[in-house]
Amino acid sequence: WDLPTSTDGNYGTFTHTHCWQGINQWWKVDLEDVYTIASITVGNRLDCCGGRFHDATFSFYDENDEEVYVMPTSGGIGNKKSFSVDFVSARYIKVTLGDKDCLQIGEFEAWGWKE
Repeated sequence: WDLPTSTDGNYGTFTHTHCWQGINQWWKVDLEDVYTIASITVGNRLDCCGGRFHDATFSFYDENDEEVYVMPTSGGIGNKKSFSVDFVSARYIKVTLGDKDCLQIGEFEAWGWKE
């Protein structure tokens, strides 16, 4: 699913991820290099269905696609929310919902620095 406007940093031009039903919906991004991640910001779908993004788990993977850190969250995110990360070195970040709701992300930003 190509989402060029869901990662452009502009919360006014979002394209949300596709929705299908099933347990543990997920979305994974390849940062194309290893970065030390200090925080992530997730923008919600604003036109409807904003309550779908809740109780997500963020998983971080190294360059070999091995899980190195897991960060569960609770509650919703409103229009957007930032999450502090414990300076994790990662190439991939995966977002997973733990229930059967649709995972819809309007915007996703990872903040940190290249290693």
